[in-house]
Amino acid sequence: MKLNTKTVIQSLPLDEKLKQNIFSKWDTMDQDLRYEIENVVWEAYFEIENLKVDEQVLENLNKAKAGEIPLNEEFYERAEHDAEEHKGEEIHQSADTVELAAVRQKLEQLMQKEN
Repeated sequence: MKLNTKTVIQSLPLDEKLKQNIFSKWDTMDQDLRYEIENVVWEAYFEIENLKVDEQVLENLNKAKAGEIPLNEEFYERAEHDAEEHKGEEIHQSADTVELAAVRQKLEQLMQKEN
């Protein structure tokens, strides 16, 4: 999947009504407002991605403890790779930890500026 702001918005566990509101105004939206929305969305996306890698590191540490995988210089790279393989499967689980309520509220406030 090619990542762009629209695909990131679509992948985030946000209210469908909010997503549709953003998408319906996206092409005619003030560029400063679009920039603010992009920053909020990408920050949330990367926070979720970082949480997924952190979760995978912990999981792999437990596997290393059990002797299932080696604990070596490729350990973190393996965790990043494993997290990438599971991309999308756990976005809602990881997103629970991220302050999505704050993200939603910020996006709703920004969309109010458009009205």
